[in-house]
Amino acid sequence: MGGWRRYFFVLAGLSTVMGMALLFGAADRGAASTEGSCAGKLCITIDDQEKASWSNTSDHYVSYSVTVSNTSTTSTLVNVSLSATWSDTGATTTSVYKDGFSDPRCTLSGSTITCTTPKSLKPGDPPLTYNLVFRTATNTAATDTTLFVTASAKEQLVNKQGKTASTSDNNPTPYEGDANLDVSTAGGSIPKVTLATTQKGSPGYSEVANLPVPPNSSAVTATQGLYTLGQDDLTNTFCPSGYTCFGQEVTVVTAGLSPVNLQLMYTGPNVNGVTENNLVVVHYRTGSSTPTNISTACSGAVRSGQPPASEYSPNGCRRVHIDHLPGGTEVIQVDAWDTTNGGWGVGSPK
Repeated sequence: MGGWRRYFFVLAGLSTVMGMALLFGAADRGAASTEGSCAGKLCITIDDQEKASWSNTSDHYVSYSVTVSNTSTTSTLVNVSLSATWSDTGATTTSVYKDGFSDPRCTLSGSTITCTTPKSLKPGDPPLTYNLVFRTATNTAATDTTLFVTASAKEQLVNKQGKTASTSDNNPTPYEGDANLDVSTAGGSIPKVTLATTQKGSPGYSEVANLPVPPNSSAVTATQGLYTLGQDDLTNTFCPSGYTCFGQEVTVVTAGLSPVNLQLMYTGPNVNGVTENNLVVVHYRTGSSTPTNISTACSGAVRSGQPPASEYSPNGCRRVHIDHLPGGTEVIQVDAWDTTNGGWGVGSPK
């Protein structure tokens, strides 16, 4: 997992100032779970990401790591086979196996995934590991997607006598069901995934948060992993002394992603003194309570794409656009770029 990254969006240089807090971190949300079983010396395990989001508005993905191992110190496993099926609970299955994003040794025929195995697993051989990726269910009535795995092998003893063993297990990945949380496997060969949440707060505002996660490319360092975006009510503990904060605390788990682009849109009551020039992103980097103030403007318009690396490295950059609507409502868009995962801040700067 990536480390924690904490941000505040603050208005600097005024007696009445504001902030948007963004907390990036290795939260428990989306933590992995493991199921496994053995028959004789043949064992399987299924690791999943524990939580997933539906693909009812945009594509999201769930990833399973399946291992087959020989626990014997004397016997060889031969004729090893591995297959898997899946289904959604609570609704007709709408999740889809994505062979192009999964282990190339595994192929889909009908509704069964079959993975190629070596001729034998000798004592001391490392486990066979296969990564299987699914686009999540589009039907929000589904409560989970469950992967069912079956492995079999013959245990070959020194005297060539042996018996065939078969073992099966399953691991359900529940859907999070939280309007303020968005979870997906991303990176690797998976196409661009955009995590998004919308949170409404008092008095009368809403805030949309977006985290675009591109696939691997020469311009992006991104390993396939679990990405999480969540919003929480902002508390005064995240507001530096001398600042007035508004909006939401946003939690993002970014597994090795660099650069990171977080996009926010606040729609709500007029915030006195806010301009496109004085909005500052305050970033707490790993192991430091001293923030990096991101006040440099990125070139281009909000959401116009990745700026040159020289603009966001080493201290980040941001784009800001504000629309003043009739009746005192404002739409404040922030397009922030930074370079590293960062870490917990020990507190708010004074």
